[in-house]
Amino acid sequence: MALSNNVFSGHVDNTVGKLTSLEYLYLDGNKIVGSIPDGISELQNLKALNLDENELYGTLPQGIGQMTSLEYLSAKGNTLSGGLPASMKGMTGLKTLNLASNALSGRIG
Repeated sequence: MALSNNVFSGHVDNTVGKLTSLEYLYLDGNKIVGSIPDGISELQNLKALNLDENELYGTLPQGIGQMTSLEYLSAKGNTLSGGLPASMKGMTGLKTLNLASNALSGRIG
């Protein structure tokens, strides 16, 4: 699903996790606000997730490590904070991670 560079606003609802067949989700370049919902980790077939340049804040969902099919994750240019969830060690298929230009802190690894 490619919805990049539009003017979508509001938040991503937790029910996004019901789109279980989805392999690609591009929401970059919009005006989406709020935190990344925990339901996103239910997208077990997702290979690419791009949330760049929105108005997302808060921490990365703890369940994100369950997304073992995810190869590309980018959420640069938001105001995400906190550390990287320990569960990310379970993201065995991840090839590209871009979380630049956020407010992340803590230890890596």
